[in-house]
Amino acid sequence: MHLEANLGATNISGPLEEIYNGECYSKIKLSRNIFLLTDGEVFDREKYIKIIGANSSKFRLHSLGIGSSFD
Repeated sequence: MHLEANLGATNISGPLEEIYNGECYSKIKLSRNIFLLTDGEVFDREKYIKIIGANSSKFRLHSLGIGSSFD
């Protein structure tokens, strides 16, 4: 996976889809928790709420915003 910063809105769809749809994650027998640390506003908030909600039976997502303009 390639990471890149452009100082624009936070796009978390790639990492979330990799985790939710990744074959290696489906075989995990331990607790399935995702910790999301962010310092930016999320691009297309409603889309991510739906993605996270649709996968809430597989993974628990915990988020932590840092700074003054996180979403």
